[in-house]
Amino acid sequence: MGNYWFATRNSAPATTPLSEPARVDVAVVGAGITGLTAALRLAEKGTSVAVLEAEEAGWGASGRNAGFVVPNFAKVDPDRVVEKLGRERGEKLIGMIGGAANAVFEVIRRYDIACDAQQAGWFQPAHTMAAFDGLKKRAEQWARRGKEVKVLDAGKIAAASGCRLYRGAWMDPEGGTIHPVNYVTGLAKVAVTKRVALHPMSRVTCVKRVNGVWQLTANGVILTADKILLCTNAYGGLFGPLQRSLIPLTVHQLATAPLPESVRSRLLQPGQCLSDVRNDLFTYRLTVDNRLVSGGMAAIGWGATARMAFHIAGRLAEMLDLAAVPRVDFIWSGRAAVTQDFLPKLHELAPGLIAGIGCNGRGIAMTTVLGPMLADFALGRPEADLPIPLTRPRPLPFHAIAGQASRAYVVWGRRADARALASDCRGSSSASRSS
Repeated sequence: MGNYWFATRNSAPATTPLSEPARVDVAVVGAGITGLTAALRLAEKGTSVAVLEAEEAGWGASGRNAGFVVPNFAKVDPDRVVEKLGRERGEKLIGMIGGAANAVFEVIRRYDIACDAQQAGWFQPAHTMAAFDGLKKRAEQWARRGKEVKVLDAGKIAAASGCRLYRGAWMDPEGGTIHPVNYVTGLAKVAVTKRVALHPMSRVTCVKRVNGVWQLTANGVILTADKILLCTNAYGGLFGPLQRSLIPLTVHQLATAPLPESVRSRLLQPGQCLSDVRNDLFTYRLTVDNRLVSGGMAAIGWGATARMAFHIAGRLAEMLDLAAVPRVDFIWSGRAAVTQDFLPKLHELAPGLIAGIGCNGRGIAMTTVLGPMLADFALGRPEADLPIPLTRPRPLPFHAIAGQASRAYVVWGRRADARALASDCRGSSSASRSS
């Protein structure tokens, strides 16, 4: 059924695969959001830059997500970031990530990118009172840092989302939604006008350092550069130690048939999105043509596409109290890069070979600020001034079975969610009888 975002994309800029030797200051590997925002920053600083992409712009995770723009960390609260990185560095990273949604929408405005951008807020609801207590602490930590967050009780989140399961939620009004492939396409168009050499269908097959400069081979042709930015995230199989430091998660996304206005009007408003705190988290948003977009992870890899279409659509019907399971018009999958501590990483694998990885499910917002940071580092910004510390990759000891482990986590997570919900219901019943 294919990817909804690619099926509805705007026209791409005229580009060609790498076909003859070239020399640039910086080579960027990967034409997703990270690579293109990095290339734009470099070009605007007067640096010559070429981008090599194995497929087409946005083919990887940048074009395979749900189009959520979420300006926070997936699994780590701000105070924990400070504990891990120290006050100065931790607050820099918190500031960068906390402002990432505004950065996305500012880029869209600055370059006049047509990508259905709407900044109307992101909700994170809780299915138990214990989880809601945790969310209130999370919201308070962001509020202390200047975020105008909102905490909603059960009635308010039900009215806002159409979901009656939740005990409460917090909301970041700076979140929102975009058409991710059109965002990438828009970035690519601007990059070309800034004299960035963008080469799709140019998979890098060899990288080596010769006489103090880097040589990248793609399509049998050599591109020479002083520095390389690796912007492949979970899709960079050429660089083994880097990839072995990540936990790869395959996430399935679908888009339903358009909803009738009578149903659509009682759900999230345009530009809003929701992702809850369950281990097997529930997410959803609506597109500009009133389609539900939602996703999930499969417990069994074989035949996952058909099973996940059935599972996700059924879950939408249950969570949103729909009269019938919606028809699935599109379904696709993508690979997310998760780091061991759920924080983004900056690595210099060799002199001038720089990588930024680990969006941990916050791809659109995080990559939009990660790309320019990588460019600034390549241009000489001191490592001490960066929001992300420079580290070496730490390969996972059992990386070969990480995919199987992630699927096992889905099974465990669903059972844990069910136990937590049952316990919460028992607690509510006991409290009701006592009163």
